[in-house]
Amino acid sequence: MTMLLASDLDGTLVFDRLVSQRDREAIARWRDAGHVFAIASGRSRGLVGYACADSDLSYDYAIASSGAAILNAQGELVDSTPMDPEVVRGAAQVFMSRQDVSMFVTTTDGDFAVHDALDYVHNPDALVINHFLPGTLDEMANHAVTALTIVTPDVVIAKDLERQVKELFPDDTDSFRSHGFLDVVAAGVHKGMGVDHVRSQCEQTGMSIDKVICVGDSWNDIPMFHMADYPVAMDGVAPDVTEAARHNSTPAVADLIDRLLSEAAL
Repeated sequence: MTMLLASDLDGTLVFDRLVSQRDREAIARWRDAGHVFAIASGRSRGLVGYACADSDLSYDYAIASSGAAILNAQGELVDSTPMDPEVVRGAAQVFMSRQDVSMFVTTTDGDFAVHDALDYVHNPDALVINHFLPGTLDEMANHAVTALTIVTPDVVIAKDLERQVKELFPDDTDSFRSHGFLDVVAAGVHKGMGVDHVRSQCEQTGMSIDKVICVGDSWNDIPMFHMADYPVAMDGVAPDVTEAARHNSTPAVADLIDRLLSEAAL
């Protein structure tokens, strides 16, 4: 039996910017046993790359930008779902009118700071300091935009912005909250779609996936929980996230992998 394990990064694998040695070793055992490991993150392609390079983490596939970009094991883009340019402009203007959020534009070729009212690019708590390139909304018309990422520590603000964008573009966007972030992507894009794409990629190479396991810690993981054979939330996360994972939980990805491999050996 071949299994596909899709794991979120921040709050699931990445803590204090790094993946633990214990989790890395467990992922290596998983892959050595012939199973597939995929990252499923709200991070952009570039920020996924930073996380993996910093921790020397290897994967078979990566789902970036909440499903809008699919990467192979070398970090190369194999598929993407860009947003409509007019929708990008209209949604971006909602965020750019505010001084209590920062907005970054993710494209297939980079990440751009278009409205950084919170000065997030220089914040020591940022995922990667000075990673984002300067850019303007007009310049984004020359790029394939896969996501608008909004930085806000206020859940009330995030929910209000999510509602506004959905009211303006009900058929063109989907939005996903994680801790401190709101990601706006094209309609129909989500981590679950990304996991399904990875399963299709595996099958195209002649590998049949018998079981899909998804693990995460936040609301943007819920779509992949819904399509997984076995969804798992991290211990202690929000109750609605745990409920979406059918109340399955784990203290660490390594514990989950060890249990799955033990059960497969029986």
